[in-house]
Amino acid sequence: SDGASAVEIALKMSFHSWRNRGLSGKQEFVCLKGSYHGETIGALAVTDVALFKDAYGPLLRAMMNRGGIILGLLADQSSKGLRAPFLGHDCNTGLAPAVLALRYNADLYSAICYRIAPAKWRVELGEIIPTQADGHPRPSEEIIRDVNSVLEAAVRRDPANWFWVHRRWKD
Repeated sequence: SDGASAVEIALKMSFHSWRNRGLSGKQEFVCLKGSYHGETIGALAVTDVALFKDAYGPLLRAMMNRGGIILGLLADQSSKGLRAPFLGHDCNTGLAPAVLALRYNADLYSAICYRIAPAKWRVELGEIIPTQADGHPRPSEEIIRDVNSVLEAAVRRDPANWFWVHRRWKD
């Protein structure tokens, strides 16, 4: 299966997870500037394509300021945000999870998706990743190092679950 299908599955799984917990009001997803996740209906809904961005941008800003939403980010993609340790190497790492959690005073968690059988997945919600220390915001770089540590632990736990076709450690 391709990346668009994986995004589609992740969207459906997170939506159904909250619904199964009785939190049916959590129905919106957001995307980051320049993002593209594929051509399935769900993937296009969280893609930064001008046609969709112009229509949904104001709604996104209003929802982020309202609170009570789920923000799912695929934080394993390379980005020019920060060089941070991952699997024993420095790699490009996006700062978006830390920046958005700090900006909107939101809790930050990891959610790792494990394949347990053909077409069957289990999502594990991790412990909270602290964004504050002694009542003050932690630096984004420290928070992202914690995010990388959680992802690294997941990769080491089940290496066959991780298949990257992009250059994670590119300069």
